[in-house]
Amino acid sequence: MKEYNYFSLRMSAFLRQNKDNENMFSIDWLHIPRFHPDIIKDHFKVKPFGIFYTLYQLVKCFLLNSFGREPEISTKKISNNINNLFVSHIINFEQLPIKEDFYFGSLSEDKHSYTIFINHTKTSEKKICEKLGSNQFLLSKRIPTSINCKFLYTMVQSYFIISFKILLHKKNIKTKFLKLLRSRIVSSGTLANYRMKYQIKNIVTKLNPKKVFVTFEGHGYEKFLVAGVRDVSKKIKCVGYLHSSFFKNQKSLFYKYGLKYDLDLILTTGKIPYNLFLANNFKASNIRVLGTLKNNSIVSGCKDKFCLVAPEGYLSECKKLFEFSLEIAFSRPDIQFIWRIHPRLNWKLIFNKIYHSYHMKSNQLPKNIILSDSPLKLDLIRSSFILYRGSTVAIIAGASGLLPIYLKETNEISIDPLFQIEWEHLKINNIKQFYNLYENKYFSEEIKDYCLKLYSKIEYETIRSLKE
Repeated sequence: MKEYNYFSLRMSAFLRQNKDNENMFSIDWLHIPRFHPDIIKDHFKVKPFGIFYTLYQLVKCFLLNSFGREPEISTKKISNNINNLFVSHIINFEQLPIKEDFYFGSLSEDKHSYTIFINHTKTSEKKICEKLGSNQFLLSKRIPTSINCKFLYTMVQSYFIISFKILLHKKNIKTKFLKLLRSRIVSSGTLANYRMKYQIKNIVTKLNPKKVFVTFEGHGYEKFLVAGVRDVSKKIKCVGYLHSSFFKNQKSLFYKYGLKYDLDLILTTGKIPYNLFLANNFKASNIRVLGTLKNNSIVSGCKDKFCLVAPEGYLSECKKLFEFSLEIAFSRPDIQFIWRIHPRLNWKLIFNKIYHSYHMKSNQLPKNIILSDSPLKLDLIRSSFILYRGSTVAIIAGASGLLPIYLKETNEISIDPLFQIEWEHLKINNIKQFYNLYENKYFSEEIKDYCLKLYSKIEYETIRSLKE
């Protein structure tokens, strides 16, 4: 944690010093969204093989982003009579075709609105485009070779500038930071920042929207989407939606870098995140509560004593929670578990990647474990507990009356989205503690009320005012 805090401060200071130098500000390694073991496990280690690793990244970025049979997205046939442009995400091909956007919902449903998607899947762009509607478009991972080479050249320039700075400094802590920085300059993440800015500039120039909406989690590319809009016109309002939640030690949401990168308006899922921005010196006029579609999944009247197991979309998190609950399931056949996975994962991947060493297949699981592909509501309505770590499903579960049980690791830094509920007996690290909670369920309305303030109902008056 000490290392994370130190480098977070270093990164923020470097970004503030270089906010007018886009070549340095674009380095994706500097924009760490939040503390998470899977995000930072190698974040503060210098990449091995020095210049050879950088050359490998350079060639990789050139080959993967310059060539390919996939067509570029064209905006030539798009009418420029639109009010709102939304930048959303495709995290699973199965979510297509999209009738209601997973993030923005009815806010983006308007004949004068268009949605641009970022592809987080390995599915071909051509296949995805075939599933999109007339008012939906996909940001391509490929751009013209000449433009891509320009961005790569810029990254190489930055590499040598940082190398020169290292030579000027004696060996100290700052030198260590600069060496870390240099080893991460040439990367697919940095190239994506340049690419998305280039693409959004072209689209905004053609569409001329009044507002541009982006999801807001603290990622670097979010700032470059804003920067691309600003390059076209500073009159276009940039709105960010904190659609998920916030975490302990999450700093990137609250950093400010000036008009070029900062949002005009931040939308939150509830009153608690709204107050958190106020506490971090944001003006009330720049924050509004929108609520969340996830509130629609909240249920009441849970009937059965199932335990829902809900990991984040990381294989390592699935392994921790599934192995813990699997051990209980074998020893206690009377305890029923529902295993649920993040939309960007699938069960085939889970069993191939995690359980190949156990030679386990889904049909070899004990009968008291259910693999769920059901809507979240169905899993919640038959559950009384949720076993989780960093998944924000815990918020919906808490609001539905389930007892949230956080599985912590020894000496870990918490990734609990309900970290503000300081009930230590709900944070367990062994099976005996789980049994105690299972046999003596105690739930307080305090937990439910807190979760409802995190994920409140959609404020339709806010939607109406945003569409004006």
